[in-house]
Amino acid sequence: MDVTGRAPQRVARAGLMRTFQTVRVYERLSLRDNLLIAAQQFDDAGWVDELFRTVRYRRAVSAAQTRARELIDLIGLARYLDAEAGILSYGQKKLVALAAALMPRPKIVVLDEPVAGVNPTRIREVEEILRRLNAAGETFLIVEHNVEFITNLCHHVIVLDQGRKLAEGTAAEVHRDARVLEAYLGVPPEMALAEMEGAA
Repeated sequence: MDVTGRAPQRVARAGLMRTFQTVRVYERLSLRDNLLIAAQQFDDAGWVDELFRTVRYRRAVSAAQTRARELIDLIGLARYLDAEAGILSYGQKKLVALAAALMPRPKIVVLDEPVAGVNPTRIREVEEILRRLNAAGETFLIVEHNVEFITNLCHHVIVLDQGRKLAEGTAAEVHRDARVLEAYLGVPPEMALAEMEGAA
């Protein structure tokens, strides 16, 4: 489905969610409430349902509460369930943003620099969480400069330089691509190829 030019809310309702490089959470709200807000725009209950506390409204609230708890458990922050998000570290806030993006059960989640500014221990934690989610059927498109993170995690890699595609394939394939080596390591293609052939 081509979503070019569509309003953000229509894109989200079509099943495409995203996180941002600069983490965004509601600092004064609890982790639970951060996730419930993320789910609110996707349930079927309208303002009339909320006003009269209809069965539809109560069902939506119950489903969102259950989903929020599952995701907070998944990201390893259950002990902070009712704590203000502002007390969390930067890396933990990134995990909350990931969980919020997953609340409506999207078809695909775009992660913009999910481990930028995150310490190595938290990076491994994020990697393991994403691996588990992917094994459970979640699909991710990751934009990231951390080559080791991408290499360890992604099945398919596209390398861009100044907005143009340099290489595409498995992590191993793009690591051997002379154009990638030149763009990111400053090694001329001929030298890169010679080094690779010598190492073979």
